Amino acid sequence: MKIRLLGRVLASAAIAEDDARVDEVRELLRIAEQLEAVDVRSLLAMSERRPSDAAAFLAKALNVSEVVTGPMVARLRRLSLIDVVQEAQLNDPSDKEAGFVDLDESWFVTTTALALLELLAEDTI
Repeated sequence: MKIRLLGRVLASAAIAEDDARVDEVRELLRIAEQLEAVDVRSLLAMSERRPSDAAAFLAKALNVSEVVTGPMVARLRRLSLIDVVQEAQLNDPSDKEAGFVDLDESWFVTTTALALLELLAEDTI
């Protein structure tokens, strides 16, 4: 899957019609070179959902341990391919059993990741 992605990125560069598009594709190529095949599968899985826990979601989706998916999530985030939105909600102060604040997370693939996945999905370039 990684080789196919690299090939599609290179093909996209070959047919680029202006310097700005060539520069964009070069950046996508630099990112794609740092990915493993499992990273691409992770992006595909996460493109269909916005999990609250990326490592746990990927462990289940890829049938691997969170020992493996934790570093994968860190790598994908470092490459700006996934990110997280955090939303805080204040709880009723009279409810002593609930914490003062609830924090909800929602992980998502970025536009950069979507651009790579779009190249991967293309039948022809």
